[in-house]
Amino acid sequence: MAKIVDYKNLESDLEDIPMLQDFAKVYLRALDKGSKLDFFKALDELTGLGDQVLADWLNITTRTLHNYRTKSVALKPITKEHIVLLLSLYRNGIRTFGNKEDFEQWLSTKNVYLEQKAPKDVLVTFSGIRMVDHMLTVIKYGDII
Repeated sequence: MAKIVDYKNLESDLEDIPMLQDFAKVYLRALDKGSKLDFFKALDELTGLGDQVLADWLNITTRTLHNYRTKSVALKPITKEHIVLLLSLYRNGIRTFGNKEDFEQWLSTKNVYLEQKAPKDVLVTFSGIRMVDHMLTVIKYGDII
């Protein structure tokens, strides 16, 4: 059964996520302990991806992922930063493609600029996320990637 996600509320929460290029704001947002946004829950709901994909992206085990989901384990700063970057990427991707479905289709399509890997396959590192975000910027300005 598919999850019902309130995208309007989630979209307004994402407005508070800094752009990937603003490294200082990303860093400070990842360290913000008083944040109203549950970063992991937002990523989980926004992507709707399987546990293995999210665990791979965050470089954690599925067991740790389940612990984050149930809040029995606090997010490590590096994991929180990774989530902030992924949320920022999703925000940019949805804006670039106009909707989540088209963005995720592009994320899943093999790309010649990534040596025939799909963009989603390089999201395991911060550099990979930034590279995919750069590709979105190129698309916005009329190039095809």
